[in-house]
Amino acid sequence: MTRRLRQCIREELRANGIDVYPQKEFDEDAEDRMINEKIREMIPFAVVGSDQEYQVNGRRLLGRKTKWGTIEGNGL
Repeated sequence: MTRRLRQCIREELRANGIDVYPQKEFDEDAEDRMINEKIREMIPFAVVGSDQEYQVNGRRLLGRKTKWGTIEGNGL
């Protein structure tokens, strides 16, 4: 995964108010903050791709079905 794609995904997460691990509450001191920032720079760890179509909220999308819902894939 390219650095540019990772940055784009992080910006989308931030713009949509999606909080991901590690949350800022875990930045208890300078050392924790430094470690957590390194982890945050690696996000996302994976990107979902799919060739299965699903109907979600009246919209057809490619994705994967999980017990938590449908994950949209190939969306960028």
